[in-house]
Amino acid sequence: MKRIRIVIAIFIISIAGWFILKTLYSPENTVRTVIDNIANGAQNHVQMEQDQIELIRSYFEFAAKNNLKSPEFSVRQVEGTGDQIQLIAEFLMIDYDENNRIRKVYAGNLLFTLQKSSFYKWEVINIEEKMKLSL
Repeated sequence: MKRIRIVIAIFIISIAGWFILKTLYSPENTVRTVIDNIANGAQNHVQMEQDQIELIRSYFEFAAKNNLKSPEFSVRQVEGTGDQIQLIAEFLMIDYDENNRIRKVYAGNLLFTLQKSSFYKWEVINIEEKMKLSL
């Protein structure tokens, strides 16, 4: 009886560990982390080409230059095959007038291509601007 409890406990811990790793190192979370690091000026934690870092940074610089709040962004998977996956990060910035009514909406999106680099980790290998920031 004690052995059965130990086996069940190990099984539950294994499932929980797998779920935590899968969540922490999901492709969506990888993209969110990259964007957050660049937005917060911690691009030295990001292993990407400088022009791709600048592409992401341009969205946050646009918001700052035009006195807008930092862009809201959402990430969703659009394509995937085993070891390679593509995700779209959609950026949205809203300009309000003095009566707190929407004056203008700015939007754009970036396509991230990720490659599986280990059993549970993903690496960004390319970023393309699919919809330029609309002005």
